[in-house]
Amino acid sequence: MGSGKVPATTARVRAPTPRTAVHQTGSGGRCSRVSCSRVLCPRVVAAAPIVVFMMVVLQANASGAMSGLRTPNRNELGRIATIEKCATKQLHVHYQRAVSVATVTYVTLAYTNVAAARCAISGWPLIVAIDNTGRSRTATHTGMLPTFQPELKNESRAPGVPTVVLRHGQSAYSFLAADGVYPNSSKRCPSYVRLLVSPPHNRQNATLSGWVASRLNGFIPACNHPVVSQVLPASDVRLFN
Repeated sequence: MGSGKVPATTARVRAPTPRTAVHQTGSGGRCSRVSCSRVLCPRVVAAAPIVVFMMVVLQANASGAMSGLRTPNRNELGRIATIEKCATKQLHVHYQRAVSVATVTYVTLAYTNVAAARCAISGWPLIVAIDNTGRSRTATHTGMLPTFQPELKNESRAPGVPTVVLRHGQSAYSFLAADGVYPNSSKRCPSYVRLLVSPPHNRQNATLSGWVASRLNGFIPACNHPVVSQVLPASDVRLFN
């Protein structure tokens, strides 16, 4: 009978054969093969696009809520991305209006597309203001609230920093403010005699006189650094006469 021991046997467990999933990537019709288990493969392949899409939607909605702007859809984002940024040579940079309220002078700057092609503008212009003593000051970037609140059609929310697409003849606007008195002195302020205005994302500038007609009919005061807002579409702002 022997020793009574049963000889050990080695059991070979065969791993399940991986299942190959085929999915299309890109618009060129190319396919890639991804190996995964029989159980997980259908779920992973089916769920991945949904998860990615939901993440994009959630991030876009969160960004839109923070900026106070409507979230563009995919088609709009694609169209904007393919439009060239507005170059200085494509724009007629000019004053739309200026007025003094109390001790502050407010100036509306217009950026009009004079080219045949559409272009996109977004952000803050670079403005260097030169006064009659030869001193130059760079305008400080600021938001619309509270400095330019009356200029907004909706005064209750900040407009964010939109991308404005301009067709030929259309304009976008930013706003500049300059103090007309010194804080602790009765000394008369100098005047800005020239403004060098570079539209957003441009090095080339347009030169404007410091004299503004409209309701101001005078030079922009130069008691302190001017401040300037971001560029906004005509649909967001009030354009007073």
